[in-house]
Amino acid sequence: MPLKLLLDENIPISVFKFLKERRYEAFYVPQGANDRDVAELAKRDKAVLLTRDYDFANILLYPPQDFHGNNPEGSPSSCGEADKLSEKWLLSNSFSG
Repeated sequence: MPLKLLLDENIPISVFKFLKERRYEAFYVPQGANDRDVAELAKRDKAVLLTRDYDFANILLYPPQDFHGNNPEGSPSSCGEADKLSEKWLLSNSFSG
């Protein structure tokens, strides 16, 4: 099963382009989706959620065992920094189907 990456609205388009250039299956959440809908979409599609929304760090609301991966750590302040952080995260995590 190929790795799917769900990008929250707060993830720069440069990260999306970066992932697509490297042939990752990446897609954005629907515009205006609330956190609960985003979480359900990630679970349903078995996708890793990339977000800068710290609400998803609440393990009581979003238990890690219920999801298919974690987003990169930190909160990049620029698109270039987000690209570097995404690449570092992708290279440091191995994914198997």
